Amino acid sequence: YKDRVRTMELLARQWQNEHPETVADDALERFINRQLEVWPDARRHFRELKQVQVRALGELKVQLNPARIMSTGAKIDKVSLAQRPCFLCASNRPPEQLIKKWGTNFQMLVNPFPILPKHLTIVACQHQPQHILEHYAEIHHLLEAYRHLTVFYNGPLCGASAPDHLHFQAGEGHLLPLVAAWGRLSRSLQPIITLNDEQSLSLITGYVCPAFVIRSHSEEADTQLFNILYKALERHQNAAKPHTILSPDEEPMMNVLAWRHVEDIGRNVI
Repeated sequence: YKDRVRTMELLARQWQNEHPETVADDALERFINRQLEVWPDARRHFRELKQVQVRALGELKVQLNPARIMSTGAKIDKVSLAQRPCFLCASNRPPEQLIKKWGTNFQMLVNPFPILPKHLTIVACQHQPQHILEHYAEIHHLLEAYRHLTVFYNGPLCGASAPDHLHFQAGEGHLLPLVAAWGRLSRSLQPIITLNDEQSLSLITGYVCPAFVIRSHSEEADTQLFNILYKALERHQNAAKPHTILSPDEEPMMNVLAWRHVEDIGRNVI
């Protein structure tokens, strides 16, 4: 009997080693379920997500989600930020909000005002400005661990409701218009920098707004291409507004959307 149990343990451990992404996804699912069990308001908002009205406008979709008014209507000017407690800092979060450790510098939280199924916020443990350059690799790490998630980042000047506290967001985003249209868009990319056949920085053409795409297998290629793009956007923004040169603690206007393709190539759209 003991030999059989030991054999089962070894086989289970071998399966976990061979399928780490499945184990990670299961652990994340349990974390989300546990959070919704103990936080009635969050549970209600996730249930209401099924009733959200969505209207297609060509390739785009408009979502009517009244619960999001607290985020979308948040005042983010410097005076307002200085006067309000940061709702992403641990000391100011609701007592019901659970945490899941992510690396050494971040924590995962269930977003109580979701726009996507399994909506998460990945927040820095320390209060610091929303600034992606030194932390961009976290996107790659998240997609390595959770292959079914879509990760996104809103810049401090591009929709972040907490520009004073570094954070990413993630959720099940396979139905997002840009992700859904990738099959068509990928056939008309305009190459800018090519490292090899499967890792490149390109311009997306034929979409409703300008966008760049980074295709990568490795963290090194991903960060290398992003750094090049970041510096180019920085130069462009400074040239466009020469009297308001970006300071070291500011960043170019950008949003980032990233997902893991079926061929295991990362897609990061900026």
